[in-house]
Amino acid sequence: MPVELAPLIRSEDRFTLAVWRTLRERATALDRPTVERLAAGAGLRDEALEALLHRSGELDEAGRLAGLGGLSTADHPHHLILEGVALSAWCAWDPFFLVPALGEGEATLETSDPISGSALAVQFAEGSPQPSAGIAPVLSMVRARVGASRAEAAADNTSRPASVEELWSSFCDLVHLFESRETAERFFDGRDAAFDLLSIPEAATLAEETHASLLRAARESRG
Repeated sequence: MPVELAPLIRSEDRFTLAVWRTLRERATALDRPTVERLAAGAGLRDEALEALLHRSGELDEAGRLAGLGGLSTADHPHHLILEGVALSAWCAWDPFFLVPALGEGEATLETSDPISGSALAVQFAEGSPQPSAGIAPVLSMVRARVGASRAEAAADNTSRPASVEELWSSFCDLVHLFESRETAERFFDGRDAAFDLLSIPEAATLAEETHASLLRAARESRG
């Protein structure tokens, strides 16, 4: 990585964490002055802010920032309860990095199998998913490149979507929890998408691998 890019990436991480923490604290979309204040505090320049918001920002009808990088105050199928605060995630995998990044003591992901409709939940404690005595769901992970490893696919910057809408359609809309491999395979039957099915521990490991810089920044900011 060129040395001159390091401050930009670090500032994006700081801004993303600041937005996530503010969304959790307020549980409502953020107006433009708040977004600009958070960007200034993170050292994120105007042009970099606009590029990041275009690529990873979710705006509501009033132009406020409702979500960023997977965490949202809007209504998405994957509900994320953070210490009693009800938010949502763009895809079923997002909580596996959102929860440890936010340092939550307890959190719950509530979603459903898109084929069977069965309600599914993952409990988190100290940032990590906990074993369940009931159904052991699997998570679908779409590969950015056919033949790529899971870590390579999830971290592939060359195929990074150009907008948040493209991210949703090409990735988030395909990443779900399923009650079984059978329903997952039925979901992908006929779809032009390469995918892997991960256990809950595998999903957590992948999140740690692909979001290492951001999670390290989160730990450092907490002291």
